[in-house]
Amino acid sequence: MSSPPYHRHHHDDAAILTSSPVGHHSTTGTTQDFDDGDHLLLSNIVAPLRPKRVVRNIKEAISAPRKVASLVLGYFPLLSMAFPSFYKYPPQHTFVEALKGDLIAGITVGVMMVPQGLAYALLAGLPPIYGLYAGLLPPFIYGIMGSSSQLSVGPVAVVSILVAEGLNGIDPDNFWTMDQRIGYAMGLSMIVGAITFLFGVLKLGFIETVLSHPVTSGYLTAVAFIIAASQLGSLFGIAGLAAHGSPYTTFYHAFEKAHEGQGNLGSTIMAVIAITIMMSMKLFKIWIGKGKKPWTKSTVGRVLRLFPDMLIVILFSIIITWKADLNNTHNIAILGAIPSGLPIPAFPETSITGLASMISLGASIALVGFVESMSVAKAMASRHGTRLDPNQELVSLGLANVIGSIFLAFATSASPPRSAVNELAGAKSGFASVITSFFVGLALVLFAPLGIFFYLPKPVMASVIVVALYDLVDFEEPRFLWRISHRVDLIQLSVTFLLTTILGAGPGVLIIVVISVAFILKQSSTLQTDVYGGNVEYVDLSASGNMLSAPPSEARPANVPENVRVVTVLSALFFANAAALRDVMVDVQRQYLVDCGAPADGRNADQHPRLGLILDLSKLITIDSTAIHVLKELEGYLMVRHTDFHIVCCHGKTAGMISRSQWGHKGVSRMFPTLVDAVNYCREQLSGGGGASSSSSSTITTTTSPSSSQPSSDGGRGMTGRFTAPTSSSSSSTINTTTFTSAPTMTTPPSSSTSLYGVGVGVGVGVGKGTTTTTAPPLGPHPDEEEYGLPASPVGEARANHFLYGGAAHDDDDDEHVTRASGEFDDEDLGPRDGHEHDDDDDENVILRRV
Repeated sequence: MSSPPYHRHHHDDAAILTSSPVGHHSTTGTTQDFDDGDHLLLSNIVAPLRPKRVVRNIKEAISAPRKVASLVLGYFPLLSMAFPSFYKYPPQHTFVEALKGDLIAGITVGVMMVPQGLAYALLAGLPPIYGLYAGLLPPFIYGIMGSSSQLSVGPVAVVSILVAEGLNGIDPDNFWTMDQRIGYAMGLSMIVGAITFLFGVLKLGFIETVLSHPVTSGYLTAVAFIIAASQLGSLFGIAGLAAHGSPYTTFYHAFEKAHEGQGNLGSTIMAVIAITIMMSMKLFKIWIGKGKKPWTKSTVGRVLRLFPDMLIVILFSIIITWKADLNNTHNIAILGAIPSGLPIPAFPETSITGLASMISLGASIALVGFVESMSVAKAMASRHGTRLDPNQELVSLGLANVIGSIFLAFATSASPPRSAVNELAGAKSGFASVITSFFVGLALVLFAPLGIFFYLPKPVMASVIVVALYDLVDFEEPRFLWRISHRVDLIQLSVTFLLTTILGAGPGVLIIVVISVAFILKQSSTLQTDVYGGNVEYVDLSASGNMLSAPPSEARPANVPENVRVVTVLSALFFANAAALRDVMVDVQRQYLVDCGAPADGRNADQHPRLGLILDLSKLITIDSTAIHVLKELEGYLMVRHTDFHIVCCHGKTAGMISRSQWGHKGVSRMFPTLVDAVNYCREQLSGGGGASSSSSSTITTTTSPSSSQPSSDGGRGMTGRFTAPTSSSSSSTINTTTFTSAPTMTTPPSSSTSLYGVGVGVGVGVGKGTTTTTAPPLGPHPDEEEYGLPASPVGEARANHFLYGGAAHDDDDDEHVTRASGEFDDEDLGPRDGHEHDDDDDENVILRRV
């Protein structure tokens, strides 16, 4: 139908555009006709000039800069203290409230980062000064952009050893000069940052959940073992020891050379003393943190936990080495001269081919760094009740590495021990990390030119690394897994540890990803089902590897007919476990034949009672196209084996997908909204009644809250009851306070003024306050039933060609109309008024949803 012309009504000097039939006009005023082109042109001119539109445009123009500002400032959580009105989540503290704690925390972490940065640079195979460069810009970038207020970013042991192994793998024969190695290290940092930033832009913050805790624990423990082995040469004064392969061979060669007298006794003594003092203080701080004594919770306990024992040990070792001239008298290796001043920004001097060769290594470092950072950040956010955004963490960590690489920083991540100190010292915002960055810059500008680090002994630097490894080793996790008897997780932890220590920290990243993903696929591909029917409590489907035990008796109907089996899917159904469902259904059908004395292969199956096999998908989480293909295959397989195959769907999306797949077009298969309807249908059909001649009935007792309008966990129908044996010849069903009395099946089409909600659907939409009695309309046969000579559909299915579901109707005719409680609609009228229309085949299948 073409749209009517538009007319202009002149009334009270106001021009109003309306749509009205030709010749219709106001009694006051004249009418002037316009064609469609003139009207559209005039509408485009007049519409923007309407007062309401003008006011709205002005408001949008005023608010547009604010929206842009909110979007930009959202990437800088630290600025929320200065501009709280631009943020959805206001800060917990003002700048003044956070200033004192941030200053103390920033300086404390800075004091800790300087010696650790020098040590981790040596661990990465770079000059020590690059450890301070790594602690300069990355903490500053993360401080203003990170969503965690206490996380401390900078050089860490795990990333440092990954950088060292990666660079050694690219240059195994040590052909590079130190400048080339530095260039590749900076290029690797840029790749790590770019990949991490890309993950954040693509909203892939969930990737940290892919790695299970046992696998991560095993990997970090193995990395700690590898790092400890790499420091044996510095601890015992044995040159070239780190060049040997795995940590096991490194330990072997270390003890072998020490036995041969190749070690340095002075280095060993100094390392043992340093490790003893720092480890004793660390364990003492851990004990104070447990708060077993009252004084440990006081100010004294907090001060002791912040005591800079590492800095004290380093200063004393520097003084002793300088005064006693230990580098000359006892041949103890020292750090030597380091450059002073701030780094000069420059892009990494590497080739495109060299950068491309480090992409996989960069992805591994990005993944490990993010997982380690999130594990610490989530724990602290939980303690402080702050909001943590994983995607923002990816963006901030990525930019910290990209910008840091331009300022000569190698790859960085969050440090668990420094983050713990930052939290303990009272950090309340990212400004603490900014203070840490300034402190490291101060060390570069003031301390380095004074030559303070010149006499720093390398055995003490190795001791700093070894003591820091204590935070990587999870001693409790293996005991916990053994205590709860979770052998699978314990095996994962052990395998990860062994393979990582044998193959290295770099390949270990691939190992933990493969193990975690394999476990996820194994768990998701395991089909969880429940099989029951008749007097069968559980079915041992050993052929398909499924042992299906019975759930609580309240969850399943009782007195299901002897020749009916119900298979309930309790998990997702998709390509990984669709074949398992086919095995379960086939095994149930074969077991039924065996119970009846027939061969399991289906021969002579028609000489025994026909089986009604119901697939209950009411608890289904999700389904994909592969699973639907399996359902269609099962329909054909079971139909020729004297088995009726029906499906129960309580989710509109699942029902729509199955219906549109042409499932059920082969004849006897049906789709039901509730399990009650499916069992009643099978009871009537398999007893030979065909609907009208059957004298079976079922009484269903349910518990439903009359005052609640929310759908229950049982498909929105509030049903927790069970079937009882037939008691009379009247086909009636009593449901709580709503009674549905079904009429015999007739060939008369349903009345246009009567709701088509059947027995099962009525439970969900008819139960309310008071008592209601509804009589289902007489139902006619489906056209397919006449074609195949099948009996008419039972009451409760409300016509086989109408799938009713929670206010939705499925009509696969091209001439029938659908009547609902909200009114009467014909196929021509179904559309914008109902909010949804879907038509994908020649039969004009239309799915209606209530708006």
